[in-house]
Order: sequence, then C-alpha cells, then structure tokens
Amino acid sequence: MFQRILLLAIAALMFVACGGEEERLKIQRDIADLREQIYALEAKQSKSQEEINKLLEELRKQVADRSSQAEVQDQLFSVKDSLATYEARINDLEFKLTQIRRASTDVVTNPVNPVNPDGTMPNGTLPDGSVDPSQPAGEVVPGEDLEAVFNQARLDLDRGKFDVAIDAFKEITEQFSASPFAESAQYYLGRAYFDKKQWADAITSFDTVITKYGGGTYVRQAMYYLGQCYYYRNSHSKAILQLQELIEKHPGTQESELAKQFLKRAGYQK
Repeated sequence: MFQRILLLAIAALMFVACGGEEERLKIQRDIADLREQIYALEAKQSKSQEEINKLLEELRKQVADRSSQAEVQDQLFSVKDSLATYEARINDLEFKLTQIRRASTDVVTNPVNPVNPDGTMPNGTLPDGSVDPSQPAGEVVPGEDLEAVFNQARLDLDRGKFDVAIDAFKEITEQFSASPFAESAQYYLGRAYFDKKQWADAITSFDTVITKYGGGTYVRQAMYYLGQCYYYRNSHSKAILQLQELIEKHPGTQESELAKQFLKRAGYQK
C-alpha cells in the first residue's frame, strides 16, 4: 500500500515538474516576443525621428529662404519708394521749367522797360539782383519770393527739419492758395507729417490733395501715401480700399506698382 502511495506521489511530482517546465518555456517565449516588439518599436521610433529631423531641416531651410526673400523685398520696396520721391521732384522741376518758358514768352511778346526811374527793378532790387539798401524789406509775395520759400521748405524737409518745413508749407497753402505752389505745398505738407508719423494730419493733407487737386500732379503719390497712413493707423480695411483704388484708377504707373508691392508685403495679396 505504501509502495503504491509512493508511486502515486512520484508521478504527481513528475507531472508538476513537467507543468512547471512548460510554464517556464511559455514565459521565455513571451519574453522573446516582447523583446521583438520592443526592438520593432525602437526601430520605428528611430525611423520616425530621422523623418522628423529631416522635416525640421527642410523647414529651417524654407524659413531661411523666406527671410532672404523678405529682406530683398524690403530693399526693393525702399528703392521703389525712393524712385517715387525722385519722380515727384522731377515733376516739380518740369513745372518750374514750364513757368520759366511762359515767363520768357511774356517778355518776348510784351517787351517793357523793367527799370524804375531810380535805377531799381519793380520788386525793389537792383539790376544785378541785389537788394537796394534804401528800400524797406517787403512781405512775401507770389512769384520769385514765394518760390524761394517753397524751395527752402523742400530743403528743410529733406534735411529732417520737419517742423520748420510744416510751418512754411502751411503758410503757402493757407495764405497763397491760388498760387502755382499751393498744390505742391499741400502734398509736401502731407509728406512732412508722414515723416513725423503724425498719421491723422498726414491723412488730412493727402486727402486734400486728392479732393482739391484731383487732376493735378501729385494725386497718385497722395493716394499711395494715404493708403500707407491708414495702414500704420491700423485702419487696414481703408488701407486696402485706398491702394486698390490707386491700382484700378492708375494702372501701369510707378505708384500702382508700389501699391501692389505694399499690399503683398503687408500680407493682403499673394
């Protein structure tokens, strides 16, 4: 009986041992499977990281390229803006030449003796252009004196003496509004305010150029700067409308192209 019990116990132990071995082998297989999955995930992660690094490098390159393009666009915009200023000055010179030609024609067709009996010219100067010391200094009058005031104001504007230039341009626009220099003074008054970043005053000046001198020399330039004033005052809808109106009404002009560049640079157009 005891022997039979002993055999049964040995058989049970062998069964348990066999069962334990199979369980151990299963665990080892599970571990191997897990290791394989971990290896696959690591490989996948490594590949993904390489793709991310490659994408980041491409993005950095695009940012660098766009930065270079933006810098070039800024330089082109500055050059074109300078060209618009030079064109305005050329327009001023052409206007003065026209005035000189008209004055020369009047002298030829209506010759008169301009010298007074006391040897002075009608404006109180001597024939050589110097001032007669015996004559009292007179007020500024339309003509050569007013032109000198305007030219000095332009020079002050170029030198950055904005307040001095503003006073002179305002004097011309307010006291000599019927003179040939009124339109030019009104435009450059706006330019002086623009350079001082006094956007509200600049808007008023440029708007006057457009409404009062709509067919004049400076209407395109005034429309261009008016659009910029609205932009810098954060009135973006007005800026877009103003610059688009310039493009539509004056296609192919320098100011029209500048307006397109400004809209594109500001992100309003592609």
